[in-house]
Order: sequence, then structure tokens, then C-alpha cells
Amino acid sequence: MLDDRAADKNLWWEKGLAMLIAVNFGWVLFDLSYIPWRNLYFRYLPALTKVYDPLKGIEPHRETTKYLATVDRFKKQNLPLATTLKELVDQSVQTVETNPFQGAGKSGALEKIKNRLRDHTGKESSKEAFRVFWSEANFTGAKKASEIAFFDQQIRPLFDINYFREIGEDGEPIDRFWLIDVGFGAIFLLDLLLRLRRMRRQKPGLSWRSAVIDRWYDLLLILPLVRLLRIIPLAIRWHQARLINLDRIQHQLNTRFVNEFADELTQVVINQVLNQAQGAIKSGTATQLITTRLLRPYVDLNDVNEVEAIAQIILEIAIYRVLPKIQPDLEEIVSNLVQKASIDSPAFQNLKLIPGFAEAPHQLIDQIVRQVSEALYLGLTKSLNDPQNGKLAKRLAENFMEALGAELQKGQTVSKLESLVVDMLAEMKASYTDLPR
Repeated sequence: MLDDRAADKNLWWEKGLAMLIAVNFGWVLFDLSYIPWRNLYFRYLPALTKVYDPLKGIEPHRETTKYLATVDRFKKQNLPLATTLKELVDQSVQTVETNPFQGAGKSGALEKIKNRLRDHTGKESSKEAFRVFWSEANFTGAKKASEIAFFDQQIRPLFDINYFREIGEDGEPIDRFWLIDVGFGAIFLLDLLLRLRRMRRQKPGLSWRSAVIDRWYDLLLILPLVRLLRIIPLAIRWHQARLINLDRIQHQLNTRFVNEFADELTQVVINQVLNQAQGAIKSGTATQLITTRLLRPYVDLNDVNEVEAIAQIILEIAIYRVLPKIQPDLEEIVSNLVQKASIDSPAFQNLKLIPGFAEAPHQLIDQIVRQVSEALYLGLTKSLNDPQNGKLAKRLAENFMEALGAELQKGQTVSKLESLVVDMLAEMKASYTDLPR
């Protein structure tokens, strides 16, 4: 999918279309942000709100617009008229009671208006604060200019952000974004159809369904309900147009997917193997197979008895490499055992009574143990090279396997081993499942 890079001859077309997708996605983000951020747009880009409000079904609220118009009429009067002030008081009380800000979700603006008027007039009641503010005494002489300035700076901006939004027949607020998006969608649909046609021309056996599935991400550009998902075709088309490089990200995603899949597959395989092993043991199939193999004559396919070869290697490692390293420890253990066993011996006690021979028994035991261990080691090393010993070992192994197979056929032994092995496999499954992933 990501490797479908544009050919050089189509590169400029691909880049132009990728830029158009970016413009469309940017417009989608702006449209989604318009209602939540309309206060900012209205404050810093008022011309934009005049153009875009109709697309969202937004129009000035009649009550708040009427209120501000009354204030503007009052500002033009040379002397404060009682009728105009009474009209402002009545409209203010009605605003507090009906809350025309609620429909636009701007009730917080009304609360700010009431709080600011309370602080300005020193009244606890918002209605009383409006009555005091729009009183003749508050606008006498030079005080009128300061009070009008307070209203224009602190109160009017909160009235300005209020609006009325139309509701459609479906019960949802009016949204005419599709009028803009349909133009982009038509271009993207035409591009998709041309690509599908070209794909089927290059691969005559390719069906329309397979072609659409191959370009599934382009469908997100023409589906109106998943506009945010257009980030996917945007990234892919920018990669194909060589505007960005997503090879590293694709490699990381593929590697992560493969690792997760391999981990899940490994767990499933291990559990299946352990379950089948348990089932084979419970049914007796495994026991029958083992005993049959033990009693059946050994079949040699390559003139090498693998069991004997493995045993020979293990013996050589144990005698030539392991035993010399642990020989001092073995001698010390054997010497300690012999000395403890000889403490109660009368001859040992009498030998210690002879003057000058108090330490002789211990030295004698150490010397005997050392000589015996050296002789045993030499005997083992010589036995490895003795052909006769090899024949004896082979016969011993054959007799051992035959006797083991016969004993395993006894019912009580088999039942006990089967039960232990089944429990062991259950513990292995539990241990593997509890391992950190």
C-alpha cells in the first residue's frame, strides 16, 4: 500500500492532489473547531464569522440584539430619558429571567455579566444591580461617559458573543459544511474512479471489488461521517507523492505487528501441544507408544547408534572435564564420611592412644581416600578406551531398556506416572500463561 509510489511522469499530479487533500483535511479541522472556538474567531477574525456563521445556521439573537440596539439608542441621547432607561431595566430583567444565552451554550457569559454588574453596583441581586445601573442617578452629568465606557468594555463583548442557531427537521443544529465538502468529494471520487479504471486496465482479471479494496483508504475521502479519518489517506498519499517518507514508520508498525502475532501464535501452539500431550497421556496413547518403542528393536539408518554416541560424549565430558574440577570436593566429602564412621571403631581409638600417633588415623584416612579416588579416576579413563567395556555397556543399555519397558507396562506404575506427568503439564501451562508479555 505505502510502496505504491507515484511515477515521475505523474508526480506533479500526485503532489497537487496530495496538497488538495491537505487543504480539505485542514478545512475539516477548522469546521470541527468553529463552534467551540467561535468566541476567539469572533474577537480576532470578525469578518470570518460573518461569512461562516450562515454555514452553521448561526444568526444574531433577537433579544440580545434588541438589547444592544436600545443601549446604542440611549448613547445617542443628549439627556437620559426615563422611558429609555425603563426599557433597558425591563429588558435586563427579562434577560436574567429567560436566559437567551442558553440556546448557544453561553450561559456562562450571562453569569459573568451578572457578576460584573454586582461588583460594579455593590448589589447582591443581579436584577437590582441592573436597576441601579440603568437609573437616572447613575447617568447624571459626567458620570454617563464612564458608565457607558464600563458597559462597552465589560458588558457588551459578552452580549456580542451570543447567537441563535437554527434547528433542522432532524432535530439537529443546521450544518451546511457539506456545501463546501461536496466539491472536494467530487474531485476525490473522480480521481478514485480513474485510478480503479487504470488498475483494471493493467490487470484485466481484477474485479471492481478487489480494486476498491486495494484503494480502501481513498474511500475515507468521500465518506462524510468519518472526516477525521481522512488523516489516513492524507498520510498515505503524501508518502506516495514523495512529500514525506513513512518507510520507517511502516517498518516499525510491521515489526510490532509481527512480534505481537508471533507471541500470540507461540502461546497458542504451546498450549495446544501441552493440551494434546495431556490428552495422549490420559488416554494411554503416549504410554503405549513409549513402551512399544522401548521393546521394539533399535533401527539403525546410518550405521551410528545415536543413543550410544550421546552417552559416550556425556561420559567423556563428565570424566575428562567435570570430574577433575570436582575431585578435591569429592575427596573431602568421602574423607569426612570415613572419619565419622571410624570414630566408634576400637582400633581407631587405640591407635590414637599411642604416643606420636594422635593425628596418624586422620592422615591415614586422607591418604587412603586420595589413592582410591585417583585409582577410580584412572580406571574410568581406561575403561572408556576398552572395547570390551563398550560391549558390556551396550549390553547393559539393551537390558536396561528392555527391563524398563517391561516395568512400565505394569498398571500401578503407569497410572502413577501418567498422573504425575499430567499434573506437571498443567503446571507448565499455568506457568507459561503467567509469564510477563
